Amino acid sequence: MRNWKELRKYSDRGDFYKLLPASAIVFVHSLYRGQEVDLRITAPRKGRLGCFSRTRNKPCAIELNSDLTPYFMLIVFLHEWAHLITWKEFGSRVQPHGLEWKNNFKLLLRKLQKNTRLPVVIREAIDLEIDNLKANIYSNHILLNAIKIADKHEPQTVLHELPFNSHFKLNERTEVFRKKEKIRVRYKCYNLGNKRWYTIYASAPVEQIN
Repeated sequence: MRNWKELRKYSDRGDFYKLLPASAIVFVHSLYRGQEVDLRITAPRKGRLGCFSRTRNKPCAIELNSDLTPYFMLIVFLHEWAHLITWKEFGSRVQPHGLEWKNNFKLLLRKLQKNTRLPVVIREAIDLEIDNLKANIYSNHILLNAIKIADKHEPQTVLHELPFNSHFKLNERTEVFRKKEKIRVRYKCYNLGNKRWYTIYASAPVEQIN
């Protein structure tokens, strides 16, 4: 196996590898070997960090947002790769985020965890949360916090992180909302200005209003 520096330089997926943490490049490359799957890095999308798709007579495809930080990119990639594995095993006979997908995601995280170059905070977070994984990464609070620490950045606050009844603004908008109950991957929110209710993605970047 070539080391990660060589992979970054010579791999035909080198542009993608540059977006990953160096400690995980060899692991990701080992997943790719022998697999026919298209990888697309897309412009940032509201409410979606990545997605897996399949089209008749074409390779499966994984899309990932270009603005993800390295460890965020890694975990979202593994989330989507688990969809690929599940599709190959079961086709469309199972739920997208059912037990089969969850088991495959857990298996990938356990394999990743064996990498001793991975930050301890990430490995410990996997241990603490692996038996209670949620499909929405923002619901995996321990792993999410570990990603923030490992990436050494202060990401934008997202709606899921705010307490219930918090007041907030959406990025680049002036309306003030109050956060209420969760509805699957969205929250029901009350617009204090026009007195109307909206559903807003849990992953929407927000600014909390005190």
